[in-house]
Amino acid sequence: MLARLPLEPFTAEEARGYLARQGIAAEGVVEELLNLSGRLPLLLSTLAAARPSDPGQVGDPGDEAVARFLKWVEDPEQRQVALDAALPRRLNRDVLAVLTGEETADALFGWLQGMPFLQKREAGWVYHEVVRTQMLRYKHQQSPKGWAELHNRLAEYYERLRDGLGLDEKSAFRDETWQRYTLEAVYHRLCAAAQRHLGEALNGFVAAWEASADFARRWAVTLRQAGADSGVRAVQEWGERLAKGLEAHRDEDHFQVLAFLTALLEEGHLKDRQHVSILGHRGVICLMMEQYDRALADFDRAIELDPHYAWAIACRGVTHRRLKQYDRALADFERAIRLDPDHAWFIASRGVLYLLRGQYDRSLADFNRALELDPQDAWDSSPVVA
Repeated sequence: MLARLPLEPFTAEEARGYLARQGIAAEGVVEELLNLSGRLPLLLSTLAAARPSDPGQVGDPGDEAVARFLKWVEDPEQRQVALDAALPRRLNRDVLAVLTGEETADALFGWLQGMPFLQKREAGWVYHEVVRTQMLRYKHQQSPKGWAELHNRLAEYYERLRDGLGLDEKSAFRDETWQRYTLEAVYHRLCAAAQRHLGEALNGFVAAWEASADFARRWAVTLRQAGADSGVRAVQEWGERLAKGLEAHRDEDHFQVLAFLTALLEEGHLKDRQHVSILGHRGVICLMMEQYDRALADFDRAIELDPHYAWAIACRGVTHRRLKQYDRALADFERAIRLDPDHAWFIASRGVLYLLRGQYDRSLADFNRALELDPQDAWDSSPVVA
C-alpha cells in the first residue's frame, strides 16, 4: 500500500529541536539556518549536514533546492518558466503570458498547474512560500538583468490594468481593484530597482493612508515583502517601520507615532503634497500630547506650504483655543469654513469656541448646522474633538 503524506515545513520549535539533535545550538547559526531553509525539512537537513559553527559558514541552499524542486522537469523551457513564474505574487494565465508571450501561455500555464508547488487560492495561483523564496533567490543570482526586466514588465502590465479602470483620483484610492493593481505595480517596481522607486513608494504610502488605514497597511506589507524578496534591506526596513507606525497610531501610542511621522518627514523624500499631509498628522499628535508649540509649528508650516489646507487650519484653531487665544482660534475656524462651508466638524469646533466665550446663540446656531450636515456625529471627521 502507498500512503501520501504532505511534508509541511517544521514549526520553529520542531526546527530548533532538530538542530539541537544535530549538535547545532549557537543562536546566530540557528537563526541563519531557519531563515535560509524556510524550515523546510529537506533544506534544513542539507544545510545542517555541514555542522556550521558560525553564521558565515552557512551555505546558500538555492541551487540544490531549485534542482530538487525541478528534479523531474527535463524541458529547458519549462524549467525556465517555473523560475520566472515565481516572480509575481499571484499567478494566472494572463500574468504568465506577460512573462512568456501569448503563443505559449495556455500550454505552459496548464503544465504549471500540475506542479506540486503551485497552489490555488481565491485571488489566483501562488507558489508554495518556501519554494518561491528559493526560486526568487536563485533567479536573482542567475540573471540580475533578467530579474529586473521581468519585474519591470510585470509592473507595466499592472499599471496598464490600473489605468484602464479610468477612475478619477478620489474614486481610485477607494476602489479595491485599483488598490490591488497599484500594490502589485509597486511591488514589481521596487523589486526591479529599489533605489529608484523607494521615494515614490513612500509618497504613495502617505496618499494611501489618506484614503484608508487598511490600504496603508497593505502598502507597508508590500514594501516589506519587496525588500525581503529582492534582498534590499532598506526597503524591508521601511516596510516594517511603516507597519509599526500604523499599529502605534491604531493603539494611540503617541510617542511611537511621533517618531514614525518624524522619520517620514526627515528621511522619506516626501513631495510637497505628502510633506504637508504628514506635517498635519504630526501637528495633531503634538496637539493630543499637549505639546502646543510643536503643534503650532507643524500647522504653520503645513499651511504655509498649502494655504488651502482647511483641515490643518481648523486644527490650528483648536490649538489656539486650547491656549485660550480665542481671537486667533476664531480667525482659523472662519478661514477653514470659508474653504469648506459644509464641513460639520469645522462648524462644530467654532460652536465650541462660541460656547467658551459665552456667545450661546452663535454656539447653538453652529451646533444645529453641524448636526444638519452630520446627524450621526459631527466629531467623526477629526481625532481632535475638544
